[in-house]
Amino acid sequence: EGLIHDTEDFFVYEKIKILHEGQRKKNKAIVKRYKENLKYRLLSMSRKKIDEMNDEDKQLFVRLGSPSPEALKERAEQIRFQKGQQDKFYQGLIRSQLYLNYIKNEFKEAGLPERLAYLPHVESSFNYQAYSKVGAAGIWQFMRSTGRLFMRLNYQIDERRDPIASTRGAIRLLKSNYERLGAWPLAVTAYNHGPESIARAIEKLNTRKIEKIIDDYKARKFKFASKNFYACFLAASEIAMEPEKYFKDIPKPTPLQFAEIKLNQNFKIKEVLDITKLSEKTFRDYNLALRPIAYKKNLALPVGFVVKIPSVDKPAITALEEQVVKKARPSPAPSTVVAASEEQPKVLVTQEPISTPAPTPASGPIVAATVDKSDKKISNEDEIQIETHYNFELKLVRKGLYQIMAQNSESLTTLSEWLETPIKTLAKLNKIRTTSDLNLGQKILIPLSKDQLDDFKKRREEFHLSIEEDFFDNYKVIEIKDYVVKKGDTVAAIAERFDIPPWLIYQVQKKNLNRIHPKQIILLPIVQARVEEEAPIIPGNSLEEMDDESEGDYNPN
Repeated sequence: EGLIHDTEDFFVYEKIKILHEGQRKKNKAIVKRYKENLKYRLLSMSRKKIDEMNDEDKQLFVRLGSPSPEALKERAEQIRFQKGQQDKFYQGLIRSQLYLNYIKNEFKEAGLPERLAYLPHVESSFNYQAYSKVGAAGIWQFMRSTGRLFMRLNYQIDERRDPIASTRGAIRLLKSNYERLGAWPLAVTAYNHGPESIARAIEKLNTRKIEKIIDDYKARKFKFASKNFYACFLAASEIAMEPEKYFKDIPKPTPLQFAEIKLNQNFKIKEVLDITKLSEKTFRDYNLALRPIAYKKNLALPVGFVVKIPSVDKPAITALEEQVVKKARPSPAPSTVVAASEEQPKVLVTQEPISTPAPTPASGPIVAATVDKSDKKISNEDEIQIETHYNFELKLVRKGLYQIMAQNSESLTTLSEWLETPIKTLAKLNKIRTTSDLNLGQKILIPLSKDQLDDFKKRREEFHLSIEEDFFDNYKVIEIKDYVVKKGDTVAAIAERFDIPPWLIYQVQKKNLNRIHPKQIILLPIVQARVEEEAPIIPGNSLEEMDDESEGDYNPN
């Protein structure tokens, strides 16, 4: 079931039943028909006097408080559908038990309100495999651009997927929001909408009261989802803190308990599995930070990676610990990891907060399979094949200086990480601001020595491969439609509206899409999840909201 309601005052027009469970396309058509009929009805009412209305419209008119014609027209544009979340919230309560004690302890040790530990109920329903169409990953739904500020992201490791590493990142982000904005309601809202916009709201309205900002702040992206994010958090956390008041017989799985062994040498994944005798499934379940490609290509786990082993499996713990010590003894490691190789393995078996190494920057050493193509074809029997193209050409300008063409998803920040060069240096070299976005095909100068050349190429290619692989592991393109560009459209705005990543729009075009203009026809990919998605609790980001246009709120990036 779901509700057709007003986005501003939550007036409920009607409760409707979804007749086709799991059939999103049919359900979406049903919802669309309900909304279109209601919109037509409200607009029709706005042109009539009450004595000209039929009995049903008169009743609705009175229920709405006898609004003016202008108010009815406004309501006609504020119609929204929200599917019930009870079943999904129930499943989230069960899943949360695996790591909730660890997460709550992290917030307690950081000195932050423990109630914030329940925020993943709103973001992801505690789905540890959560990955959105636009690239937000893990229970805290970090975008790649934000995640790399707080945790390790490279070709084989993505700590956004690790519940504990990502919790520490969320704590740092929430704490930063609070220190900047001065109130927890604003800090939580900024987690969804972004601190810059909330800071502007404070300055514009001269208030830190969340209710005042919700009522009076007007911004293009500050819409239903962001306005109601804090209220959803309060409701979700209240239920999660005392679930027995709302649900009966909630299963309580045993929280995961594990030992941690910090690697001081590179180990291939299969090597670790051979040593520990663990199944790949068990190893995956405990080591969520490892990307699927790490298993497919048997990539090496880098120095400093903390392997988690079920604490009940003492032989596996002992075997890996002994092998780590043994492997470290024969000869010193290369100079880049000498300090790490001299350190003895750390083993911790506990139910208390666990210790993981401090996040290493994305520009750190990457041990991964060499990428030998700039084109990668993604295919599946029941989906449209997408062939992706990138221009990774490096043009020598003079010794130590190259020119590249900026590609989708690249920024001064990513270039800075790959080159290990300050953003200010790159901005000055290219005579642009440090905050400037890079346009597809924009010519960018980069300082690069011959010794850095191969490493830069590898990091750049792996960055794009990571984005593609993560997306196509979770979604598929089932249709490509024509879209007529509207006035004011940008590729980014179109991507937000249809909840798809901008890079995918660029990749499905038959011609280069450097600029778009009104009435231009471009290709628009229609995307479907490979498996049934778990809907988060955020209103406006729910899988089953079924609106044609999403709000494109910050989340966090």
